Amino acid sequence: MPVGAGPTEVRMTDSLSRLELLAALLQERGWTIAVAESLTSGAIASELGRGPEAASWFLGGIVAYASRTKFDILGVSPGPVVSPTAACSMAASAAELFGSDLTLAATGVGGPGPQSGVAAGTTWLAVRRRDHVETHVFHFSGLPERVIGQTVDEAVRLLIRACRGPRDPGRSRTEPGSLTDRPTEPRPVSAPVAADLATTPTWSTDGQSAG
Repeated sequence: MPVGAGPTEVRMTDSLSRLELLAALLQERGWTIAVAESLTSGAIASELGRGPEAASWFLGGIVAYASRTKFDILGVSPGPVVSPTAACSMAASAAELFGSDLTLAATGVGGPGPQSGVAAGTTWLAVRRRDHVETHVFHFSGLPERVIGQTVDEAVRLLIRACRGPRDPGRSRTEPGSLTDRPTEPRPVSAPVAADLATTPTWSTDGQSAG
């Protein structure tokens, strides 16, 4: 840590380093990104827009905060909106609207209290490449601002991971039960996903450890 650098400065430096890496990976592959956001209200799009030469790889985003907006614009089926199914639908619709190679969707409960029986801090992220989608659930802690910040951080991390994966994700899908248990790996959980998409297992990650 540089002398006199405070926590905010260090975090911004780390964030820029991640964005630089993401930008380099996207430009190397010639890919583009789009996002669909709920609880983060555009914070993920704002973060991506800070990346190097973002205009060449970031197509834009949709903020669908209200449930009705998710139903009417992003094709989410009426029902629970903090779910892997909703996240998958949001990502699929954004990918179709933008024509993006890589699309991320975020839906969750920022807090401070629960919503429709879902605990504050519960967040679903969906990452879509072509017709392949992965969903990830996180259980963040803290005030709404902290939950949003952690969601943004995880979104960038997952986009980097998706860029580092095989260029044809359909040929290397991980099947349930094929992973060796390792403490550093997320745990597979049972959760519904959009029926019309090729999917990998849904992973449960304890987001509290990320903060």
